[in-house]
Amino acid sequence: MTGRRLLLHSLFLFLLPVIVAWWGLSVAGAIALVLLALLWRWAISLSAIAAPARVPDLALETISASHFVEKVRWCMDRLGVDYVEQPTGGALGAFFLGRTVPVLKFCSGAVRSSIGNSPEILRYLWGRYAAERGEQAEFLRPTPDRLEFEARVDRCGVDLQVWVYHHILDDRELTLQAWGANSPRIPAWQRLVLQKEQIIPLFDPPFDRSSLFPGYIRGYPPGVRENGGQYTHGSIWFAMAMARKGDGGKAVQMLKMMSPIEHSSGPNKTTLYGIEPYVVAADIYRLAGSVGKGGWSWYTGSAAWMYRAWVEEILGIKRRGDVLIIDPVIPPSWNGFSVTFHFNAAE
Repeated sequence: MTGRRLLLHSLFLFLLPVIVAWWGLSVAGAIALVLLALLWRWAISLSAIAAPARVPDLALETISASHFVEKVRWCMDRLGVDYVEQPTGGALGAFFLGRTVPVLKFCSGAVRSSIGNSPEILRYLWGRYAAERGEQAEFLRPTPDRLEFEARVDRCGVDLQVWVYHHILDDRELTLQAWGANSPRIPAWQRLVLQKEQIIPLFDPPFDRSSLFPGYIRGYPPGVRENGGQYTHGSIWFAMAMARKGDGGKAVQMLKMMSPIEHSSGPNKTTLYGIEPYVVAADIYRLAGSVGKGGWSWYTGSAAWMYRAWVEEILGIKRRGDVLIIDPVIPPSWNGFSVTFHFNAAE
């Protein structure tokens, strides 16, 4: 209820200058409206103190397509505790929230606290309910064997995601369907982004909350440069790996996604990209509110690797000393290609 009152109050403040101008109010009248707005705001604050909004004792913030969320949900259901699930992101929750883990919010006296990362949540549930529920909570006891098994399950979950994405990435429609591009349960703005996002991140999810410190990479916000964004230098190697596997179709698809031309193929894309469309960018953001924005431009290292990927890996033209190697890996949709190559005095 308080949230709705604040929304109405904010709308009133936004329209206040329009009201003053429309009705031609005097200075005294404008001051009276401002004082009225202040009294209204104080009344909202007092009502929140006198009758605070009821919040659930346990609330689990979840995102889609996360085995970490499924693990916590299963444990809480088995434990039999009452909780409220609060979806906070659709299929792109990992991108826009910078995490693939749930968050448990709970009341501790008058304080509202939260815990992120599924292992920490399970340790909290054990500490809180071990004595109260006895045998019912025994499965949460963090024995060395169980902790090792939990780590293996988490690792398998991540590997499964990688395997799935690897096998469906070449089928754009299947990939979008798997991410929920046509699901009415996914927020409309996220479905729109799914249809337009053309980014190959260095890894996913980005480092945000972690008990381990991975180094300087965590100094970037989640979704920027190496920390979960498209770090073009390394992403090109992914395309080269696909070419060396013999999958020219997937390699070309990835290289086209990283091409500055593709990111500037229309006015809207050009505005979002924000940098030169004729040079390779070092990185492309996956930061909330800036997905698709170009980072450092004129990045010669990435440009050189992209050139080598197209010429040496896709067209298969390699020079090794005095030896010329031609071993193309082109997509099945190509009928062929022609190249004029100068080799010493020959053409």
